Amino acid sequence: DEPENAMDYLMTVDLHEPSNHRFRIFELSAVYNIRGYISMAKGQFEAALACFAYSRTLSEQADATFTLAYSLAKSGLSLMFQGYLQDALVHLESSMREPVLHLEESVSKACLACSYIAVLYEYDELDEALAQFEQFEEIIENAAIHDYLIICYRAVSRIYQRMGQYEKALKILTDGEHLALSGRWPRAAVMMGHERVRFELLHGSLTNAQLIFTRLNHSKVSDKAGWVRFSEEIDGARISQIRLRYHEGKLEEAMDLAEQALLQAEQESRVLRQIKLHTLVALCHASLGHFEHAHTSLHNALTLATPGQFMGIFLDEGEPLDSLICAHLQWVQSK
Repeated sequence: DEPENAMDYLMTVDLHEPSNHRFRIFELSAVYNIRGYISMAKGQFEAALACFAYSRTLSEQADATFTLAYSLAKSGLSLMFQGYLQDALVHLESSMREPVLHLEESVSKACLACSYIAVLYEYDELDEALAQFEQFEEIIENAAIHDYLIICYRAVSRIYQRMGQYEKALKILTDGEHLALSGRWPRAAVMMGHERVRFELLHGSLTNAQLIFTRLNHSKVSDKAGWVRFSEEIDGARISQIRLRYHEGKLEEAMDLAEQALLQAEQESRVLRQIKLHTLVALCHASLGHFEHAHTSLHNALTLATPGQFMGIFLDEGEPLDSLICAHLQWVQSK
């Protein structure tokens, strides 16, 4: 499940060889998509977007809808991770209307539908996200592309949580775990487990959260410095650990982990990840009584989030962050 060696090889493939052969053009479009994926994982989003753009051009030349949908989906996610949520939404809305894709007919387009649902969730378009899930649920299930499966089922589960439909939220997680295990994607099952940890913590079940966290196989999760899969951008094992330590009252440990991850995210220009980590740092500061620092961290998160109008990421930590945001608004007004 660690593809770095093969991907390093693909980064060295000579792509300047001219060709009029359709299959060769398709091969080149696939390699550019992989190069874009590598750049995404390293936080090099501008390079990723350039690769995806060229892959799209080649896909159109080869009439290759699979690689086309892949490049469109990854482009939308790259935009979101850079903080350009509105651009991501417009891009994916347009992509979903591409007549050549015939979304209702092909499981190869599940990645595009999953990306659109994840972006709609962050933009707080919950009804539309659910409508898209209902429309494309069957092709998403059949495709079972693990990283896309994670971001989609996680978003849908959170939507049901926000609606107070907790049984449906848990059912979605169970369905996602079943699909992950059936498809032999253990890392995807682990990621669904981390979402269960978050669910239990937000509902006051610390013991259950600890038990779930303990049994997860962390070796299957690659949330590490310099290499973060897109499904782990804002909710990988490291962030799950920070969240758990915060709820356990191990605030100094949570703070250290969050600040280390934040420094790396800043170096790699991972804007969405920075927003998440700033909110977790703010929660730790507030619980420690460091209110000035808490307001500064939350201000940083809101400043990064405002241009893209992110919403979902501030609602994922439940009542503690809700209360802190209210206190922060009062603090700002008092200045």
